[in-house]
Amino acid sequence: MATSAAVDAPVLHEVPQGQSLPFIKIGDDLIEAEFGAGEFFACTVNVHVFDRTAPKVKVLAAKVMKALAIDLPVSGYMTCESHYIQTIFSTEPDGMTKRATLEFLYLLQPT
Repeated sequence: MATSAAVDAPVLHEVPQGQSLPFIKIGDDLIEAEFGAGEFFACTVNVHVFDRTAPKVKVLAAKVMKALAIDLPVSGYMTCESHYIQTIFSTEPDGMTKRATLEFLYLLQPT
């Protein structure tokens, strides 16, 4: 997964109460077995980027996209395919915080 240094923001799995902006939340993933043409796993990864303004969240989202739109190394697996799917921009319920949700799809095969 992208490191904090690559995206200039903390990358968190669990967001502590009162976390300052900007930050990136990971961990909303879906893993599905795909056995039609062999033993594969389709992994959908969602990354949430938070910042105070839309321009700032878009800059961070672009850094996340660059860091993750590649064949990621996963121990015990070969990444056969990697795809950027979409980004959805929204405003949090507080009316001020901006969010970008980036979706990626990786097809993995055990080695």
